[in-house]
Amino acid sequence: MKAKKWLCVVTALVMLLGITTFATACSDKNTVEVTWYNGRKELRVDKVKIGEKVTSWTPTRENYIFNGWFSDQTCDTPFDFTKAIEEDTAIYAGWRNAVVADDTRIWYAIGGGSGTLQICSGGAAWEFATEAEKNGNGEVIYDADGYATFKVKEGFEDLIFEAIEGEKNVYTLELTLYAGDKFRILTGAIGSDWSGDKSKAEIGLGNFEGFDYADGTNPNGNAEVTADEKTYGEVKNEDDEVVFYGGMENGNMDTAMWNAWLAEGKDGKYRFTITTFPGDDKNNTVMWELVEPIEALEETHKMFFTGSIYEKDKFENAPTEPIYLTQDKNNKDLWTAFLTIDDNDLLTAGAWGADNPQIDGTVAAVKVKNEIGGADYGVGAESGTAGTGNLLLTKGTWCITYVAKTNIVSYEKCDYYVVGTFLDGTEKVEFAVKGDITPKMTTTDDGVTYTAEVEVTDVTANPNYSWIKKEGGEDKIFALQVVFGTSLGVKDWYGGGNHYLTEAGTYTVTFTVNGGTVTEVKKA
Repeated sequence: MKAKKWLCVVTALVMLLGITTFATACSDKNTVEVTWYNGRKELRVDKVKIGEKVTSWTPTRENYIFNGWFSDQTCDTPFDFTKAIEEDTAIYAGWRNAVVADDTRIWYAIGGGSGTLQICSGGAAWEFATEAEKNGNGEVIYDADGYATFKVKEGFEDLIFEAIEGEKNVYTLELTLYAGDKFRILTGAIGSDWSGDKSKAEIGLGNFEGFDYADGTNPNGNAEVTADEKTYGEVKNEDDEVVFYGGMENGNMDTAMWNAWLAEGKDGKYRFTITTFPGDDKNNTVMWELVEPIEALEETHKMFFTGSIYEKDKFENAPTEPIYLTQDKNNKDLWTAFLTIDDNDLLTAGAWGADNPQIDGTVAAVKVKNEIGGADYGVGAESGTAGTGNLLLTKGTWCITYVAKTNIVSYEKCDYYVVGTFLDGTEKVEFAVKGDITPKMTTTDDGVTYTAEVEVTDVTANPNYSWIKKEGGEDKIFALQVVFGTSLGVKDWYGGGNHYLTEAGTYTVTFTVNGGTVTEVKKA
């Protein structure tokens, strides 16, 4: 501090001598400029000491109502007046029209979850509550201004916002929500891309009362938002608890398109009140209120397959009941199933997902769906990676797993393997398919018989295998069977029980598919 004070004194003496080169040295090093904008027009420029805060003020603009200050020119991110200024800073004024037209659109919630929003995801993910009205030729009806007209689809009435009598463009809706339920609010929509609907508008997390960016996150991130990761944004209650969180998984979108999730421990019935501004929908607002807390669900998952193998009213060969995955008894987070794909499940080009060159009549498109929560899950670039893409499965039997904690789906095609008392180093691999440890069987006669070579060693030194020593009255050193499965799980056992061996060496195991029997275990 003394050094800075002495520098200022020296500078002042230099100025008195008529040398002005360093006249502003003290102020330039300790101040920055804060520029207030209306669009690109400067409203004023303030010099602020580094480390100090700026105070909000209210500008005026004819025929507009001031809507707050923002840190970006698109007026997407409210400016944080609680943070100190450390560098030159731009602040932008946000506005909305003073004159607001009457809103004649239908507003509704869309999403998926275990509560009211299950309606949206029962038959297809995030199904719209409205549909465009059409004439007798099946053509969409447009009004004189070129807007499509809509009606509420049967069964979706509980998702429609109702106008509040005596209020202009104010609507309300109550939703029962459980932790993880995901949604946003919108109007219109002809197809999934809203093509042709000029009246389409959305209300997302960024329009919620109490919305703020979560600390340490990038509001323009481009990744899936999960409860286990830092989120783009959050909405807190008066006790500073996060009630809603979320973002947009599909890219850098406006906050009006951000999906909202209900946070853990906040299950309940919520009343949402929206105020809309036709032609200026960026200023739509959402007021929310917890009407009634409810107990969390005891069962949160019931997993089944959807897609070309089963999707209601879409595929004529689909079974009448879904195919369910089984929850692992020892690991409640893991769900497994074996799924057989045959000719009836394969997609034909143009029937569904025709823009995907892989869909050419040789694959089925599959995802895993939660019957309770409504959400469906796929894969990223490959098996075992998070994502929303379809599993494109060829004919045959596949082992498929789903992990609830990570929402990751893994899949691997099934085949015949020799399993038994193998060792991975000194660790046991007991009757399970594992990587290169368990021999995969091959066929040379189109699947009539399968064979595999097995290296047999004496495993009885491992205390885990002491049980095989005296099988059948003789000392045994190895046991084996044949299974149909993958490294992700096991489906069927074959061979009529264990085959016990008394000598080490290389063996050939032969399995006959017809009858499912191990017909020979022969030492080379």
